[in-house]
Amino acid sequence: MKRLKNMNLKNGWALVLFSVATLLMTGCLEEVRPDLSTAEPILVIEAKAIDYPDTDQDTAFVLLSLTGDYYEEQAVPKVTNATIQVTDLEANVSYELNHLEDGLYQSVFEMKENHTYQLDITYNGKNYQAADKNVPVPAIDSLKYEYLEGQLFREDGYYIYFFGSTPKEQINYYRWLVYENDSLYNDRSDILIAEDRFVQEEIAGLEFPYRFEEKDTVKIEMYSLSEDVYIYLTEFGNLLFNDGGMFSSPPQNPPSNITNLSDPEIEPFGFFQVSSVTSEEIILNPLDD
Repeated sequence: MKRLKNMNLKNGWALVLFSVATLLMTGCLEEVRPDLSTAEPILVIEAKAIDYPDTDQDTAFVLLSLTGDYYEEQAVPKVTNATIQVTDLEANVSYELNHLEDGLYQSVFEMKENHTYQLDITYNGKNYQAADKNVPVPAIDSLKYEYLEGQLFREDGYYIYFFGSTPKEQINYYRWLVYENDSLYNDRSDILIAEDRFVQEEIAGLEFPYRFEEKDTVKIEMYSLSEDVYIYLTEFGNLLFNDGGMFSSPPQNPPSNITNLSDPEIEPFGFFQVSSVTSEEIILNPLDD
């Protein structure tokens, strides 16, 4: 019995000492802000030229901003005084983009399939350039839906299935955007991209990872991508899911297809995407089927 009492006393002192140590440590906690050197702002470019089906009102738009200080809480600086043009290299025709608002530049013109388009940006005395090809996108044959019971990683609800085809003369790259009642799924997990290297020509029943309800209107947009843009979006998605843990690879910027002609060592952030797009819409009315 005496031995048990001594053991309890010893454990009691250990708990007291641990508690005191914890209080001392927590009482001394303070915010640590590493002294990060302030670098010259770098241009951030999001540029797209989209070839819409059955129209000559295709659109090129560019969003320009600058990187900011890590500790700054102000809004991202927008670039409003750049000169931007897109050139159809096959037709040798250039289109000037007009600044609309908040760093957004835009122009409307007719695009051609299999033509290469060159982006030229002049800002702050420096020239930036990129090129991308307008690869045709196959038509969407149909969309279908099915009600599925809940499973381990899936809730009860309606799910959309894609039916189409992909030409096999070359490896093709695609991106899908999904809208639910005019609202775009635009979270980090919504970068839906794929290549068809190991896919048969007919795509039958590709399931989208979203749950829908009766009466929802669902719109699917399918974009063709070049290999460069596909790689950029893949690496960008990996970066968004990098948790910085001990098993994560060191974070690094995705490989941009835009070159800083004036100073190649200072690469801009972002990409230039040229795409054809097709879309299909479906309303979930199971009682009408």
